[in-house]
Amino acid sequence: MPVVSDSRTQTYIRMKYRAWDVRNREKNYRRCFGYRARWSGLLQESRDLRERGWTVGILSYNAILRRYAGVGKWQLAEQTLADMRENGVQPTKTSWRHLLNAIGRSMSKNPKFLKKIQETWSHISNDSPTLQDYHALVRSLCLAKQPSLAFRVIQELESHGIQVTESFYEPLIRASYKRWKFVLAICKKIWPARHTITLQSVLKSAAWNGKKGSAAGLVQHLSQRAALTTRMWALLLRAYVRSGDLKGAVETWDQISQQVVDDVVFKEYAQLLLLGLRQGAYDDDYVSSSILFQFNQLQQSNLGKSIHAWGAVSEVLIQSNKVQAMSNLYSLYLEQVGKPWSPNAVIVKRMRRAFRKLKNRKQQPALSEGVVVAPV
Repeated sequence: MPVVSDSRTQTYIRMKYRAWDVRNREKNYRRCFGYRARWSGLLQESRDLRERGWTVGILSYNAILRRYAGVGKWQLAEQTLADMRENGVQPTKTSWRHLLNAIGRSMSKNPKFLKKIQETWSHISNDSPTLQDYHALVRSLCLAKQPSLAFRVIQELESHGIQVTESFYEPLIRASYKRWKFVLAICKKIWPARHTITLQSVLKSAAWNGKKGSAAGLVQHLSQRAALTTRMWALLLRAYVRSGDLKGAVETWDQISQQVVDDVVFKEYAQLLLLGLRQGAYDDDYVSSSILFQFNQLQQSNLGKSIHAWGAVSEVLIQSNKVQAMSNLYSLYLEQVGKPWSPNAVIVKRMRRAFRKLKNRKQQPALSEGVVVAPV
């Protein structure tokens, strides 16, 4: 007789792998082989638990499927569904929704992948799909970069007199952020938006399209709800930079720099310096010294370890033709190997490519090693 119920098994799986995620997020080992192997071992552990007398039912399987859906492991999700049937556990709509989510997260524009979504949806549509099921379909199509098909699903629902909620349009806005007029048309239907995540998706679209007025209005509206995050400040700075408004970008940076600056904001700051370089407001020495000063500030705050930060400072040094500074930066990065945080292979490749590109220009070192001054 099993001594552990299905709900207890579900709780065990959730808590164990949540704790494992927290430990490895601190060590930044998400790209290593052990991270991938751990996911494949999740299904194997459920089999081991069954052999030990634990009950592995629909609740436990759905917990596993949810974990796979969150990281786009659709092949492992399909293996989990096959394992369920072999052990006499019939998948529910929740199971198929998790598979839809996993497929959407890992797919791109490919007819084969769209067929995979259709096959999964057929298992749900055969049993009177609910509004929650349609929401999962819309979200999966948006994750698969098919917003036009997702919008067609919403239109079909509305044509039958079904009122869809704001949660249907949020993934659609996120997937269509480059189409500002389309996003505006959606906003007219759902405004005033109730959820902060929807407003942040609209803010991302405004920033990408350089709509600084709309972005500033959204940030002001969001500030009345709660404290602004660094991500929101970064999007506002991006809006000014992409619109070519250097003065507004500098004023926004002055507000941000008084708060905590993370890697994402630092990336947008690098674009601000490049904008000033293109417009002739800054020279090469000013731009390179400014980016290195701010990068040192990040390093002292135990930040500046992501691909955003290293890629941003490399791009600025390339555009300002600083061979010696780029060489020193590359050497500094190689010294980080063996430190508590694990190096990112993508960063190494980009740093090497950037250094070779700059070195081939045959420019002489022009950056002084004196005291650098932060931009005002």
